[in-house]
Parts: sequence; C-alpha cells; structure tokens
Amino acid sequence: MKVNRLIIILLCIVCIAVSGILKSRAFCLGFLVSLWSFIFILYPNHKRRVLLAGLFLILCATSLAYQWKLSSSLGRVFIYKISFAILRDHYISGIGFGAFKRVYMDYQAAYFAKGHFSVRELLLADNTFYAFNDYLQIIIEGGIMGAVIVLGYLFVLIRFLISSFHSNDLIIYRAAFLLYLAISVAAFFTHIYDRPIFQVLAAISISILLYHTFPAFLKRNFRLYVPGSVLIILLIVLVNFIGRVVHYRAYNEYAEGIHLNEAGFKKEALDKLKRIYPELQNNSEYLAYYGQQLLNNGQTTEAVRILDQALKIITFNDLYNELGQCYYLSGEYAKAEAAYITAINMVPNRFVSRYDLYKFYRQTGQPDKAVIVGRAILNLPVKISSSMITYIKSIISKDLAVSIILEKN
Repeated sequence: MKVNRLIIILLCIVCIAVSGILKSRAFCLGFLVSLWSFIFILYPNHKRRVLLAGLFLILCATSLAYQWKLSSSLGRVFIYKISFAILRDHYISGIGFGAFKRVYMDYQAAYFAKGHFSVRELLLADNTFYAFNDYLQIIIEGGIMGAVIVLGYLFVLIRFLISSFHSNDLIIYRAAFLLYLAISVAAFFTHIYDRPIFQVLAAISISILLYHTFPAFLKRNFRLYVPGSVLIILLIVLVNFIGRVVHYRAYNEYAEGIHLNEAGFKKEALDKLKRIYPELQNNSEYLAYYGQQLLNNGQTTEAVRILDQALKIITFNDLYNELGQCYYLSGEYAKAEAAYITAINMVPNRFVSRYDLYKFYRQTGQPDKAVIVGRAILNLPVKISSSMITYIKSIISKDLAVSIILEKN
C-alpha cells in the first residue's frame, strides 16, 4: 500500500519535471493538481491544511507559469478576448463543430479593422486555429449543446474524483485517475483533444476508472465491457487516421509534389497536385499549397477557386494575401485591395502583407494611398527583426524620399 502510494507520488513528480523540460505549462499545472488531489486523498484527517496549502501552491505555480513565457501567456489572453466575442454572437447554436479555425481569424480581422487596439495586441496577434481552452472551444462551436457536453464531461470528472476517496489503492486505478485529471486540467490552458494520443490516453483512463467506479455492474457485463472499450479506442484511431490510410497514395504524391517543386520542377509538381485534387479536396493544407502553386504558375482563375475552397475550411492571412495577388493579376483591383486589407487586419504585425498592399497601390497608380501605407510600415513596431523587414523598410524609405523630392520640384 505505502509502496504504491510512493510510486504514484514519484510518477507525478517525474511527469511535472518532464512537462517542465518540454516547456508545457499546461501539463505542469495538470500534474501538479493531480499530485495535490492524491495527497488530499491520502490525508483525510488534514483536509483543511492540504486544501489551503495546495491552493496556495497552485496559485503560485500558475503565476510562475504565466510569467515563464509572458508573451505566450498574453497572446492566449488576447485569443480568449476574441473567442468570447465569437461566443457572445453564437452562444445558442454555436458556429458548428470544427469551424473555429474558419471563423476565429475573421473576428480577429474585424477587431483590428475597428482600430481600437493597443500596440501590445498588435504585436501579439498571429494566425490562430485553436482557442487554447478545449472547453471554451467546444462551447463556441456547439453553443448550448457544447455547454451540455462540457458540463457532462466535468460531471464525470467530479464523479471519478468522489469515487477516488472511497477506492482501494490499486496502482492502475490511481494512475488512470491522475492521468485523466492532468489531461482535463491541461485542457483549460491549451488544445489537447485535437491530438489522437491524448484522445486515446483519456479513453483508456476512463475505461479503467469506469470499471473501478461501477465494479458490480461491469463485472456482470465483463464480456461487453472489454470489447466495448477496445472498440472505442479503435474507433478513435480509425477516425483520426482513416483519411491517411484510404488516401495513402495521394498523400505520398502530395509529398512528392512538394519535393519536386522545391527542386525546381514546377510543372511536374503542379501536375501531381492537380492529379490528387479529387482525393484531397477537403484537406486545407493541400488546398492552400495547391492554390499557391497555381498562383506561382500564373493560373490565377483556378487559384482563386482553390483558395476560396480552402477558406471554407480554414482562414489565415496568407490565403487572403495570395487572393489579393490573384485578383491583381486578373485586373480585379477592388477585390485585390479588399483581400490585401483583410490579410493585414488578420495579422497586422506582418510587414510582407503591408508591403504587398504598398506595391499594389504604386503599381495601380494610387500614389497617395501608397504613401499612407508606406509611412505606416515605417512606423510599425517590429515583433521579430529580420533581413526582410530591413529590406522592406529600406525600399520604402527610398521611394518616399524620391516622392518628396518630386513634390518639391
């Protein structure tokens, strides 16, 4: 009994250490909460002391985790701010399961388009596809139904927590509960359940916990319990990987197409990408890459169609930037300007998006707008210095200097 308890404590400490080495603040907190709950169960006669000491320790750890990677923490706070704006508009029906990566960036673009933002928020903005809180994302996507799912999940977690006070010291039960609790806590601070490994680990943990929470019922139905648990785990694996298995050849050709393109065989690469379209037309990564290569090869009409198709699945600023280039080359200047501006508003700290709009204005004979955008670029705070930023600023500085000289003459 004492050996089992010591093993569990050591496992929690090792997991906390490994999480720290891997720089996963969410799992550091998750396993810390697991350790605290286990100690709370071990000392029922000192619940008040353990509770207060644990709360103090977790608050300190949360504060340290927040400061540990401050820019990342502030970035997540900003993501929550935009996410709650989505929730406010769709709290009843939700935006649809799986739609967060399509909707979020539109809201971020709308936020920056209004102009009421701080310099810090401008620098923190990035392409975002997750709410970094699985429960919040489920509620945003599912609305009331999502809230019911989250409440049901938390109810099960609390039910297992209560059962753990009356359970035996069987090590497999304790380990399963502490792993499930750690994953559940980590899901408050990052995206967990989009990854198959954590889906499988959670399913295995729940299966073990159910057996020890309802032993009489499940022992009577043991022949159904074991195959049922295995079937659920296999279904999780199947759902996550069936596309890769069924379209194995297409994914191989996709990889070959990327290598051919990087090696300079542009036409051959594009031919491969076209050939696998029927099989990968619902894969946003493929669509974005295919659309980019169509643009690079001058097939702007088809590129617009493919990029628009990608935007129905996922949204990020590069897609709009490429749409802007397609519309410009096709002579649809109003659509090009709108696409470039959307790309800028999605991630306003990106210099390349602004520089593309600046070039667009110069090439379409709109010098006044070009000057406004150029000055904005020169005054834009730098998130991460690079040679590209230096080059863009030097070009614009020269252009504006020439414009001033011409105006004086």
